Amino acid sequence: MATPSRLSIRPARLDQADDHFVLTAFDSALPYLASIGSGAQWGDVPFTAKPERVKEMHDFCARSDRVRALEEEQESSAALQQQGSVVQVPRMEWSKLLIAEAHTHMETETETDGTKAIRVAGAGMSLHAPGYVVRALPHIFASPTALVDRSSTSNHQADDDGKEDDAPPEFAYLNYLIVHRDPLGFDASNSRSQEGPPAPAPAQIFNPSASSLTKGAGALLIKNVAALTSSLRPASTASIPLFVDCWDGNGAQLVAYYESQGFVSVGTFAVPDKHGAGMPWTGRLLRMDVAVA
Repeated sequence: MATPSRLSIRPARLDQADDHFVLTAFDSALPYLASIGSGAQWGDVPFTAKPERVKEMHDFCARSDRVRALEEEQESSAALQQQGSVVQVPRMEWSKLLIAEAHTHMETETETDGTKAIRVAGAGMSLHAPGYVVRALPHIFASPTALVDRSSTSNHQADDDGKEDDAPPEFAYLNYLIVHRDPLGFDASNSRSQEGPPAPAPAQIFNPSASSLTKGAGALLIKNVAALTSSLRPASTASIPLFVDCWDGNGAQLVAYYESQGFVSVGTFAVPDKHGAGMPWTGRLLRMDVAVA
C-alpha cells in the first residue's frame, strides 16, 4: 500500500523547468475557479499561452536561480561562513522561487517504485511590490525601491545609484502562491516527455489522490517564505513586513485563507483589465509582521 506523503521545500531550478511547472499549476486552477464562480480571478486564458507570463516566470526563476547559486557558493566557502556574510544581490534582482514536493510511495499493479518526489506547489517572493499594486496604493509603497516595473524610466533611475541596496530591505512580498490541481498528471506527462514517445500509463492502484499529496503545501510554503523574510533584517529590528495581494471577489474566500495563515487585511484596490480587456478585477492587500530571527 502507499504510505502517507510528506512535504519538503526546495529552491526552484531552471534546469528542472520549475518555471514551467509553476505556469502549468496556474493553468490547472482555471477550470476549478470557473466551476466555483471565481473565473474572474485569473481569467480563462492558460498562463502557458501568454508569452508575457511565460517570460515573467522564466525571468523570476532565473533571478532566483542566481541567488541560489550565490548562496550555495557562499555556503561552500569556509572563510565566508566564519564571517557570517550575507549574499549581496541588488534588491531588484533578489527573488526566491520555492517548490513544494510530496514524497510518497508510488505503487502499481506490478511493482512498488519506492519513494518519489512529486512537485505539488510553488511560491515566489521578492523585495519589491508588483507595479500594479504600487500604482494603486502609492501611499503604502512610497519608496522608489518598491517599484517592480523594470522597464519604466522611474524605476531605473531609482536603482541606478545603488544606494538603497546596502540598506536592509523595507519589506518582502509574496508574489506567487499556487498549488497544482493535477500534480500526478504533470509528473506523468513530464516523465514521458523526458523519456521519449508517450507510453501507456500503468494502472496505478494505491496512489494517493491529488488532494492528499497537496494538503498543507500552501501553508508550508507560506511558513518558509515567512522564515526567509525573518532573516532579511538585523536582529536589532523587531519585525519586517511581508505583503501579499489576492483577488477580493467571490465572497473574499481567498482573503479568508490568507487571514487564516496570519495575514491581516490592509485594504482593497482595483486593477482594470488585469486579466483581460473589459474584465474588472478588485484585489486585497494583506500584511504579516514577521519577527526577525
